[in-house]
Amino acid sequence: MKLFPLLFSVVTFVATSQSLGCKVVIDAGEGGAGGSAGAGGSSSSTGGSSNATDQEVIVTGRAGVLAVDDTHLYIGDTEPVPFRVAKNGGVPTPIVPVDTFDPQGNVTLIALDATNIYWVTYIGAQPLFQVWAAPKDGSSAATLLSTTVGPNNAQPFGIAVDDAFVYLTLPDIYNSNDPPELLSGAIHRVSKTGGTPEVIADVFNRSLTVNDTYLYWPRTASDYTGELIRADKDGSNATIMTKEIGPIMNVLAKEDRVVWTFQESLSKYVLRMSVAGNAPTTLASSIVPLGSPVIGPDGVYWVVPGVEGVAGAVFKSDFNGVTTKVVDAVASQLSPIYYGAYGARLAVDDTSVFFSYEPQTPAEGALRVYRAAH
Repeated sequence: MKLFPLLFSVVTFVATSQSLGCKVVIDAGEGGAGGSAGAGGSSSSTGGSSNATDQEVIVTGRAGVLAVDDTHLYIGDTEPVPFRVAKNGGVPTPIVPVDTFDPQGNVTLIALDATNIYWVTYIGAQPLFQVWAAPKDGSSAATLLSTTVGPNNAQPFGIAVDDAFVYLTLPDIYNSNDPPELLSGAIHRVSKTGGTPEVIADVFNRSLTVNDTYLYWPRTASDYTGELIRADKDGSNATIMTKEIGPIMNVLAKEDRVVWTFQESLSKYVLRMSVAGNAPTTLASSIVPLGSPVIGPDGVYWVVPGVEGVAGAVFKSDFNGVTTKVVDAVASQLSPIYYGAYGARLAVDDTSVFFSYEPQTPAEGALRVYRAAH
């Protein structure tokens, strides 16, 4: 059976949560849009718990894809370059001068290493996408790749970096509901110093990740089951690391941990983890799609978006699968959260979580970024 992400009414949301036996059903209170938010708990008999903290607005007027390092928060939104701001908030400033870039561009993906920031700028009017690199101090910027989008608007939907390359996934996005064997796309990599990009895998997918040893990406089999692929960094020696009953949406690696989300049924989404390639364990489940996971120092974090007046929330599962609600999260647009498209709206450092709020109507106020302790 083919599976699709669904939206639920409040009645269906709560009823489904009860019928699935989800471990966490949380009263959202005044921190979000009201109502109840359900998310799966741990595999233990006690389930998850609520331990929500307060949140504060640290940026107003900007929100979107987020990344964080030891000193700054980086934001990609409707401008063609990322902005950065101190982690305690303030007025964000562009990494490099905005007026040297196409004003119709917007940042869709961000990746960081120890010294540089890498981002994708999408210019829909042409259509064109560009991959840029710059030192975090903004002293310069270099174009690693500038090319027209592929068939059916195949712009990058995932980005990852290692010590030598930037990796991009280019799905054939308009045909995403075709049978898996008819879908097209590719994984590309380009040197951090620039040069000719190379195709290292022909596959339809929307997410990829890399660690010190391997490159990982999801693939949907012809029976709509999900396959997590592990390969050498040049795309060779690709093997199926694990299979899931439904499509794998997001995958993320950090050191020896690999986490991924997949759709188990029409109304159940699951977060799983493998350590050092060992058999996977289930960390959490949800009755709405899990946002792109982020691996923090003490567990895996994700956003469950608000649905039809039901407040969203940021959740955390520790590495043993004990799930808690970190903070209520105001309901934001769903489309970037599905499959991790256009980057995570969530960032985590040693003490805090940061998440974007992107209003859909003027009545919802300005773009803003929140911070909460974890």
